[in-house]
Amino acid sequence: MSRRERRAQDARTVRSPDSVMVTLSAFRRTIRSGGNAREVQLEPFQARWLDEQDHSGQNTGDSETHAIFVELKEPAPQPTHDARLGPSES
Repeated sequence: MSRRERRAQDARTVRSPDSVMVTLSAFRRTIRSGGNAREVQLEPFQARWLDEQDHSGQNTGDSETHAIFVELKEPAPQPTHDARLGPSES
């Protein structure tokens, strides 16, 4: 799936399955879920793992962001109850 967000665009809450995200542009956004927020900043062409999660966010960068997501359709063998908000650190 390809996703683009304009500068300052707020995204609605979505449910994302376990995924791999690849940034095609610089990526800076605030991600929110369940009263928690996390600032995320990535350079272009970075790949990161995303645990299944419900989240919303806002593009806080200076330009449009573009990323692609490869969503896993099978559930994790043992669901992680302490899933991270946003992408992995590496």
